[in-house]
Amino acid sequence: MIAKAEDIITHNIQAVFNTIDSGILVETADRTISFVNNKFLNIFGIPGKPEDMKGYNCLGAAQVAKAFFKNPDEFIEDVTEIPIAATERVDVIESTDGRHFKRKYHPLLKDGELTGHVWYYEQVTSLMHKELDLINQRNFYHTMLNELPADIAIFSAEHKYLYLNKTAIKNDEIRNWLIGKDDYEYCRFREKDISIADKRRAYFNEAKRTGKSVSWIDENIKPDGTKDYVLRIFYPYFGDNNLLKFVIGYGINITEQKTHEIAANEEKERFKTLMETLNDGVFQISFDGDIMFYNSSFVKAMNLEDNTIPGKYESYIMKHVHPQDKKSLYTSFDKLRLKQKPQKGIFRIIDNKAEVIRYIDYCIWYRHTDKDGDIVAGRLSDITERIQKEQQMVTLIDREKELNNMKSNFIHITSHELRTPLSVIMSSAEILEMYENNPNTAVTIDKRKFTSGIVKEVNKITDILNELLIVGRIENNKIKYSPKHVNTVSYINSLLEEQFSPFSDGRSVNLKIDNNVSSIFVDSNLMRHAISNILSNAFKYSAGKPDPELRIFKKEDQIHISITDFGIGIPETELKNLFHSFYRASNVGNISGTGIGLMVVQHAVKTHNGQVIVNSTPGRGTTFTIIIPNIK
Repeated sequence: MIAKAEDIITHNIQAVFNTIDSGILVETADRTISFVNNKFLNIFGIPGKPEDMKGYNCLGAAQVAKAFFKNPDEFIEDVTEIPIAATERVDVIESTDGRHFKRKYHPLLKDGELTGHVWYYEQVTSLMHKELDLINQRNFYHTMLNELPADIAIFSAEHKYLYLNKTAIKNDEIRNWLIGKDDYEYCRFREKDISIADKRRAYFNEAKRTGKSVSWIDENIKPDGTKDYVLRIFYPYFGDNNLLKFVIGYGINITEQKTHEIAANEEKERFKTLMETLNDGVFQISFDGDIMFYNSSFVKAMNLEDNTIPGKYESYIMKHVHPQDKKSLYTSFDKLRLKQKPQKGIFRIIDNKAEVIRYIDYCIWYRHTDKDGDIVAGRLSDITERIQKEQQMVTLIDREKELNNMKSNFIHITSHELRTPLSVIMSSAEILEMYENNPNTAVTIDKRKFTSGIVKEVNKITDILNELLIVGRIENNKIKYSPKHVNTVSYINSLLEEQFSPFSDGRSVNLKIDNNVSSIFVDSNLMRHAISNILSNAFKYSAGKPDPELRIFKKEDQIHISITDFGIGIPETELKNLFHSFYRASNVGNISGTGIGLMVVQHAVKTHNGQVIVNSTPGRGTTFTIIIPNIK
């Protein structure tokens, strides 16, 4: 009865093992096969029943089975050496027919003594292929992000590093080590001041709390003693449930810009110091107008001919004051006489041609002396240089404001334009992952719909980044210009067929090329960018309207490339800003765009010694005309 019961238990155990979706092989301590299940036989194509394998020497069976694997010698070495170590191990091996198996070894121990070995084989081919696809896609994004000229990092909601590009951390080993860690661990590792991590955590928490991007400037001292400045930004990303998914951190090196700013401030300080040490012109004048005292600096400031000043100041000195400033200068003297309080102002000195050659800052005050009675004391400072520098400073400040506006527009537009395609990619990937994790679900999906959606959004991101790269090359003067004669019809048809035949909404371009324009002299790549950007805008801002028109004709010694749409148009007051970086008209609404396409157009056309003319009527449409020389 006991033996029968043991047989039943053994049978039941075998039945259980046969239901497991993994091949199982059990050996005794002396490497004799004691059990295999049906799945093991199926995987390796072994005929017969599981019990037929019982009693075979495992190493001998391995010699027969090694031909099944892509690396037979490595397989034999593993089967021989792994049980000697008697330590759990998991790896993946590949068969000669391209299938992949996850192999797991587990030693059987009783009271610390090895009693046998268990091997598990699970087919993971489809999983490996998916992982390979994901790896290829991830590598693509990694390459793309690593090429960006900015530090980029992605943080978890707990402020742990999820990703860093090579610009952020160049050392691969340190970069990989930092994943899953935070700035505190990094500061301790690099022996940096922990306050750096405190500051970044505070900015991170602020972005997390407010749900808005936060920026600051990091100042670093390099080994050679010079300073490096990096503008850093935390941008929080929230999911549909309004929960923080991750935070994008990126840094842009603004050392050059900051250096100019510091240099400007230092120049301003030097200017102040210089003004404090200047020998001002000093003078005394009686209230009757007699010049009583002056020095050589006064003579120089007033542009006088020599040190001998005859008569009263009205007849000799005032003749060098700009006519528009004489009234205010006389008024200052009158107020001083009545109120006896210091009077200040600025007047201009003119030469014999009535041109302004000097700006004079003056201060006059009342004095009474026993000898001379009531007199006017004053000082003059030549502030011509200061005025000029202030004008330059205003120009620099305006430029600084323009750069800051460009930076803000870049951050806003780039993050906005990337957010939507990233959201689509994320949602599509989640749906595919959910379906793959539940293949037996009753719901079926069209995988091609989601994968094509991912590809479409990736292409959008690629287009945005390509535009940014072109702008970078333009600003760094790295755009090559190689013009040549191209067949007009072939060139334009090729461009249209590639992108606009038809456009995504089904419309096409109404094309007309005059017969006398058989060829045009252009850089094919540059002009392709220009025409494509204008045509893309023509379609994008005229949805639901008639087909845009493209006409090419010759007028005198010029080639006209005219593109007309019948869309929303452009407000007249905004036409002057169209070709500025990141500028978009106020009436674009929710239509996506980066605001840099027309900048590329203008650069391309100017490179061809041409011009772009824009005519637009809000609500009726817009015509862009590219005019370039007709070079024969």
